[in-house]
Amino acid sequence: MTLAGAYQLAGDYERAKMQYEACWKLDRNNPVLATARRSFHLAVVSHPRSPVILAATVQKIEDSLKQTPNDAELLYIYGRGKEAQGETEQALRAYENAASINSLIYPDLKDRIASLINGGQKLDNQQ
Repeated sequence: MTLAGAYQLAGDYERAKMQYEACWKLDRNNPVLATARRSFHLAVVSHPRSPVILAATVQKIEDSLKQTPNDAELLYIYGRGKEAQGETEQALRAYENAASINSLIYPDLKDRIASLINGGQKLDNQQ
C-alpha cells in the first residue's frame, strides 16, 4: 500500500494502479483500500497524465455512482474527471449534485461551479 501511495504521489499512476490491484488481491476487504481507491481517482482527475488512465478512472467512478448515486465525494471526483476531459456541462451537473448533498465535500467545489457557470473564467478572488 505504501509503495502504491508513493507511485501515486510521484504521478506514476500506472504503477500505482498495479500496486493497489496487488493489495486488493491480498485483502480485498481491507477498509483502507476504499480510501486509497478514492485518493487514487482524485489524483488522476486532478493531475491527468494519460487520457487512457483518465478515461478508465472516469468509467470506474461512473460505475460506482450507479451503486451509490448520492455520494458527494464520488460526484465531485466525477466532475473533476469530466472537466479534465473537457465535458463541462456534465462536470457542472456533477458538481451541482455534489453541492446539493454536501457543499463542503471539497474546499474548491463552489469555486469550480462558479467558474463553469462563468464560462471557465477565473473569479476575481482567485488571482
